[in-house]
Amino acid sequence: MIQFKQIDNKIIATYSTKSDNIDWLFEIFKKGESYAFQKTFTFSKIDLLHGNKVSNSKEVDTLTNVEPIDFVFAILSNDYYKIKRGIITNKFDIYFHKDLQISIDLFLVEGNISIFRKIEDFISEDVFVGGQIHNAIKIENFLELIYQFPNQ
Repeated sequence: MIQFKQIDNKIIATYSTKSDNIDWLFEIFKKGESYAFQKTFTFSKIDLLHGNKVSNSKEVDTLTNVEPIDFVFAILSNDYYKIKRGIITNKFDIYFHKDLQISIDLFLVEGNISIFRKIEDFISEDVFVGGQIHNAIKIENFLELIYQFPNQ
């Protein structure tokens, strides 16, 4: 399960599971590969967060199987949290206004269907949600889109 929290100028995605063994995840990271949680959130070892610092030099071998596992999901730039490209989609950047509470419901609908994976074939430019940028989607309109989103 993925949950979000804010630490300083970052949004952190925290993965937790009821399983007491996540060696499989570290094996994936040791191979230099990434893993898509809930078929939506794709992380690799470079996204790992350790002691409020992004780990880009630590070897996965030095990590322990202690839950939860934190990943850097987005970084604040001006008034928007920019989701790191590749975590949700490789086709465009996604920005959420800093006043919007980031939650899993902004990315998944019932049945673990990824909202942005479904719409990425129709979008060719960056997506801004909230705030005052001229082409930003109003928060209430984005939430209505999620509510009306097909769940199949």
